[in-house]
Amino acid sequence: MVDEILADGSTASRPNVSTELQGPFVWVALKKVNWNTIDLAREIGKRLRISERRVNYGGIKDRKAVAYQVFSVNTRASEQEVMEAIARIKDVEVIAAWRRKGWIKSEDIVGNRFEIILRECDFYAQDVLANHPTQFPNYFGEQRFGSMRHNSARVGQYVLKGDYKAALDEYFVEEAIVGGREKLMFEKSKRIEPKRFIQMNWRLFKLCVHAFQSQLFNEELEARIMDNEMGVLEGEYSCGRNAYGFADITVEGNEFVVAPLMGSGLKLQVNKYKAEQLNKYELTMADFEMLNIKGGWRTLYAPVVGLDAKDLSDGCVQVSFAIQKGSYATVALDHILQKE
Repeated sequence: MVDEILADGSTASRPNVSTELQGPFVWVALKKVNWNTIDLAREIGKRLRISERRVNYGGIKDRKAVAYQVFSVNTRASEQEVMEAIARIKDVEVIAAWRRKGWIKSEDIVGNRFEIILRECDFYAQDVLANHPTQFPNYFGEQRFGSMRHNSARVGQYVLKGDYKAALDEYFVEEAIVGGREKLMFEKSKRIEPKRFIQMNWRLFKLCVHAFQSQLFNEELEARIMDNEMGVLEGEYSCGRNAYGFADITVEGNEFVVAPLMGSGLKLQVNKYKAEQLNKYELTMADFEMLNIKGGWRTLYAPVVGLDAKDLSDGCVQVSFAIQKGSYATVALDHILQKE
């Protein structure tokens, strides 16, 4: 179970439904299962008979989770109409709807609270709580790279280098094509020039480029841990924690090193690790600029906040904790359980 922690201190499961900031956008808190965020946004648009571009979200949640999440919809429909339309979607439960002046953005989400049941355990709750790490390397988790194909980063690498045919060949591995919509996309890709097809489906392929950015970050972090090079390098800085206990790149402090992701929009000073990556993948910073793939900032380590554990029956242990937005529960959990 994952529950978004909102910037006002409330959660998606128990949102603060304020009437002070009324506007043209309807924010909807909901509970979903068996839906990934992008597909659900598309389905919400369909049910409200509006473009999916008029449906937005602050973070992406996995399909294989009980997820409490907030969406925003630019619509003239009333809150009640929006709630009723979304409630008719299978495996979705609407919690609340209220109006706001703008879209929900990533800045409106500060973190996520997780409850995870571990089965067939050869340990107990007290073992989890004893000597657990308070921080973990802030790797991007495997979900970032495609939960089915696991090749999103390679697709993104080809797109970034302008080899659009190779990107489509990598994306449409026939044995991995599933679902009617994907099969239709595959057939359509055969009739359209590769660059044009990727432009038409840029929302999807941009995620692949972001996956490649994430791979670059993971590789640099791994190399720095191996080299014990965890101090502030060229173009980096340090930060402190916010009121929720999360590392916050906007808070002054020296507890967490903040590193830039490779991308446009940043005055990137290329350290030795990034220089090696550019050479390894035959890339330049101009490749990111050309596609307007923005960089961003990420802490090398992230804290585990509010860890708790309890024993259940039949060798199960329930673990709960909160982590900052953009961090991955799978990565945090590996380190809580002291796995490599």
